[in-house]
Amino acid sequence: MKTCSQRIRAQWLPVVVLLTSLTSYLVLSAIFTSLSNGGKDRHLDASSARWVLMNAQTIIDPRTAMAQSLVEGKGKVIAVIPEKQQIVLSHEEIKGFMEAMTMGYRVNPISLLNDLKPGDDVRFSIDPKLSTIVKISKSEK
Repeated sequence: MKTCSQRIRAQWLPVVVLLTSLTSYLVLSAIFTSLSNGGKDRHLDASSARWVLMNAQTIIDPRTAMAQSLVEGKGKVIAVIPEKQQIVLSHEEIKGFMEAMTMGYRVNPISLLNDLKPGDDVRFSIDPKLSTIVKISKSEK
């Protein structure tokens, strides 16, 4: 006998597969249309295509989309500002996201700041949609 959640999954699986296929088709059609026009008609550039795909994935499985949308970096703590829920980092290039720079970031949850101090080498994960560090830990040199 199937459990209730197994029955629901079985009923919704065809819908999820259809939505995934339809979204992929629409995105690819828009990209190919833009390319076939010699790039003159830029209805959907690469960043827009990525946004569409990330948001389609969120509808299908929000947990997977969250994990896929985080970007990883490493750097050095310059300042910790708990009253503003921020940290200032001097970080290396974050490939595909940001050049190397020194910058302040919002941190959520604030408890991530508890054991950090200026001079600490860290690894971190940023949610680019929120421009917020959601994971951070000390790293060894």
